[in-house]
Amino acid sequence: MLQGLSAYFLILCWALMESNSIRGVYAYYAMAPPPPPPPPTQDTTFDAFTSAWAAACQNVSDRAKVTVPIGKTFLLSQITFEGPCKCPNITFEILGTIVAQPRSAWKKKGIAEWMDFHGIDGLTVVGNGQGLIDGQGDSWWGHGGNRPTAMRFSHCNKLQVIGLSYKNSQKNHVSITHCDKANISSLHMIAPRNSPNTDGIDISASTNLHIKSCIMETGDDCIAINKGSSNVTISEIACGPGHGISIGSLGKNGEHGTVEAISIRNCTFNGTTNGVRIKTWQGGSGFARNINFSQINFAASDNPVIIDQFYCPHKKCKNQTSALNVSDVRYTDLRGTSICKNATISFRCSQNVPCTNIVVENVDIKSTDPHNATSAQCINAHGIAIATLNPAAFQAAWREACNEASNNPTISVSSGKTFLVSQIEFEGPCKSRFITFQVLGNIVAPPKSAWKKKSADEWLHFDKVDGLIVVGNGHGLIDGQGDSWWKQGGETSRPTVINGATISDLQMFAPSESPNTDGIDISSSTNLHIYNSLIATGDDCIAINGGTSNVMISNIACGPGHGISIGSLGKNGRHEEVEAININNCTFNRTDNGVRIKTWQGGAGFARNITFSKINFIATKNPVIIDQYYCPHKKCSTKTSAVRVSDVRYTGLHGTSIGKNPTINFSCSQTIPCTNIVLDDIDIRSVDPQKSTSARCINAHGNAHTSSPSVNCLMT
Repeated sequence: MLQGLSAYFLILCWALMESNSIRGVYAYYAMAPPPPPPPPTQDTTFDAFTSAWAAACQNVSDRAKVTVPIGKTFLLSQITFEGPCKCPNITFEILGTIVAQPRSAWKKKGIAEWMDFHGIDGLTVVGNGQGLIDGQGDSWWGHGGNRPTAMRFSHCNKLQVIGLSYKNSQKNHVSITHCDKANISSLHMIAPRNSPNTDGIDISASTNLHIKSCIMETGDDCIAINKGSSNVTISEIACGPGHGISIGSLGKNGEHGTVEAISIRNCTFNGTTNGVRIKTWQGGSGFARNINFSQINFAASDNPVIIDQFYCPHKKCKNQTSALNVSDVRYTDLRGTSICKNATISFRCSQNVPCTNIVVENVDIKSTDPHNATSAQCINAHGIAIATLNPAAFQAAWREACNEASNNPTISVSSGKTFLVSQIEFEGPCKSRFITFQVLGNIVAPPKSAWKKKSADEWLHFDKVDGLIVVGNGHGLIDGQGDSWWKQGGETSRPTVINGATISDLQMFAPSESPNTDGIDISSSTNLHIYNSLIATGDDCIAINGGTSNVMISNIACGPGHGISIGSLGKNGRHEEVEAININNCTFNRTDNGVRIKTWQGGAGFARNITFSKINFIATKNPVIIDQYYCPHKKCSTKTSAVRVSDVRYTGLHGTSIGKNPTINFSCSQTIPCTNIVLDDIDIRSVDPQKSTSARCINAHGNAHTSSPSVNCLMT
């Protein structure tokens, strides 16, 4: 029957399986009367399948279908369904049962596959939950030599395999090789746990695969992802018994193998020999990278988490120095139980090509025996282990401490632990006079992709907490994962409204090219003391903004970065004030700027009573700056109003500069010039002994004593 553009081809059978043959099998087109059944022979089923396939493949309509009818069983010898086909969309519908001949009936024992689909684009193989593929593998498992894959798809793009059951494959149940854009779902595969090499799905040299909602109970890997595969997503797999889900093995016999961009999530491993595994041979080359295992549940799994760069199933492998590079592997939200007597998490990596950027986050795997503890083994594995800390739990601990009436309650982040913490606010006022927030471990921000609110002004926010003490004892680390943000644009925010704070013994690191990664930004705050800190960032080491006064900064090692800045002040005509700032005994090592006051045209307010003393410059580009024409984007209109800069003192500034611009540069407003600028004991030389340093003054009033370079440009 022809409907629209679709032609349907039907395989019908009647009779029973007897003596390993099918009686009364015939194939016919639904649009023509069926021919009489041929005499029953061993090749009857094969001929029916090949005839129906040839008709579907050569059909010129948009769609064609081959159907194996419900309730019928076909004994089928080795067969290949070959493309390319004229029809762009062929459905192979298996509603009945297809059974392989037992091993004794195979004429050629070395054939690599039983049912082979080759070179067919737009192929859909469906079972609607009724079709069964039975490989009669028990007739093969006790014999040596090669065994065939039950069903192979090679060079089949835009493939779909849905709703089939597989039983007792001779070797692996399904192979997918050299395929692009495939969707595999709702399969059920069954073989005894001791059946050799009966993998569920083997993947090689394939890309853009989605495998989901399958049950796999086999004697080997539920899914194995082999060389040349990328962009594979696997989800909702119930695996067990079996050997888990594996990347590899890769690199056997010195082969070059690559696997990347693999996501395995929301899977369950029940009684499996292994869980999630990456296995490579010594002596290989290539890589396995960008692999994510997430939301994994283990139920009495033997070896839940494995990276093994010394894979050697037969225990007779020679030591070799070359190895595949295993990197960028992330384990997130792994839960459950293990019967493992060895390490529950085992990373065995090469000394010459170690595993790198391994992230273990929020993993909780316990022993099935409550008297035994689980453990981890790491050999040449580099990365980080993170415990995800629920913000609600963190805030509950904060509220308890904040509401405690004792003199100094403490919240502590444990030493040696790493916690992934999303955006959170610690809010006061608190009942106690003092409260200590002790960070002895690591607190890590989620990457930008995981933030629910991309416009949040801060990550960790302490608000209205008087008497707050945040300490790290030289151990605590705050990691913002800024590299996931820096290329995204957007403004940074600053802590505000602090009265009376002491900040010391900090270390801050960010790449020199990372945008807006100021070390400490201060605004609307008073009575601050910042000292004994190392700040190496991509912007100002410290920036002092409007509304700030009585700040003392000392013993700061700054560099790389943009130095220590007052401002910028007066942007968009704002009125801003900064005064009583003392910056002393600081070193600027290869910074873009040294000590700087920067204000926008058109602003109002003042920056006054500012002292820079005992400053050391090491190859600093622009050591001393006052800039009342600050305009980082070079597109600013000329305005007469300005923030007033006055009473600025520079004393004991020494060191070297690499700047081509003036070493000392005072660029002040004509209408509101800088006043009472004092320099004393200045000695800044060029790193090139053949070059001299210089000073420039525009509308700057004051005086200089003992200065090199000479600052004769100051107006009295």
